[in-house]
Amino acid sequence: LHVRSRRQRQMCIRDSPQIGAYGEIHYSMDRGATWTSVPICDQGNCSTVISDLELIERPGEAPRIAAVWRFGEVKVAYTDDFGATWTDVLALSPMNNLSPYISIAVSRSTPGLVVVGFADGTPLQVSHDGLTTLTPLSTATGGAAVREVAIGRSVDSLLVRKVGQDSNLRIEESRDGGMSWATVLEQTQSFVTRPKLGDVS
Repeated sequence: LHVRSRRQRQMCIRDSPQIGAYGEIHYSMDRGATWTSVPICDQGNCSTVISDLELIERPGEAPRIAAVWRFGEVKVAYTDDFGATWTDVLALSPMNNLSPYISIAVSRSTPGLVVVGFADGTPLQVSHDGLTTLTPLSTATGGAAVREVAIGRSVDSLLVRKVGQDSNLRIEESRDGGMSWATVLEQTQSFVTRPKLGDVS
């Protein structure tokens, strides 16, 4: 279950709270008192598996919902109309059924700033316009299997990533745009509960 809230409004989003229920997200405009379900269908198939979900701040515009889902390809997409239509940002072939294969992070202090991490070692990518455009972070080094990513006020002030496999997970931080990383937490045995990166902005 992924739940995201919007500070300046009453809006929240989540994927399906029911185990085994795929292909839908839910949004609430009253802090979770009531929820509206929205199907996510890829080429007519609504059995998509959602692995990440984010709410993007866009001052003066309707809220944007970004999602990562898997059905055949793994996709990052967004909707500006509460799920009526979706725009694909990128699509990749799945790698050994890794989930999440792609992770997205939204800065809560800098509207429109989004970072995307990849489990195959691809360098981080960044967007400054809420995923409308996405470009490689030029200073970021590749090679690490990024399972989750978080961002501060800017890519130069703070990036946080969770890397590795279940038996050797590390949480690392960078304060130079991804050029270098320092380990802040390491677990060499399987996590009973996997650590979840929070809001670092």
